[in-house]
Amino acid sequence: MPYPSKTSPREILDEAMAQVERGGASRLSVRAVAAALGLAPNALYRYYADRDALLAAVADEGARLLLAAVEDAARGREGADAVRSLAAAYLGFARTRPALYATVMAQHDFPAGSRPAVEDLWDFATGLLGTLAGEGAADEATVAVWGLLHGAAGLDQAGLFGGRKPGGGGVAFGLEALLKGMARS
Repeated sequence: MPYPSKTSPREILDEAMAQVERGGASRLSVRAVAAALGLAPNALYRYYADRDALLAAVADEGARLLLAAVEDAARGREGADAVRSLAAAYLGFARTRPALYATVMAQHDFPAGSRPAVEDLWDFATGLLGTLAGEGAADEATVAVWGLLHGAAGLDQAGLFGGRKPGGGGVAFGLEALLKGMARS
């Protein structure tokens, strides 16, 4: 007779995400997740092979949340206005969920044959930027905009904006310069 499961992959992932958001990816441990769920650590290995697999799942879910945020922000908008909304949502996510954002942006070994959500995030951005820069320059435009936003998020997290918020003067200036350059190409 099969025994009832005391947990699910979703419950494990939710607790792992909560732990990452409280203390960063370096503080995530299978033992701590299991303890929070009232389980033996071995119970988690039924769903996640090891800590790295659990961390990759956290990163993937974080990328899904970031994608949902930028899609929602751009919905109903077109062209440069959609990109500005995407940028604001991206920076807002990085600012309000810094540990999860850092985990999303770190290198992970995803299961073979899987499609990590960060690829969907890339596809969404290239599709949107391709409408401005042209399909042939969509990848380059995405690298430029993503680089600007990721750099701004990193500078903000490091406290190097001196109290100024990203999305303000410098980031907006850089984004507008990129958008004007795309309009000329």
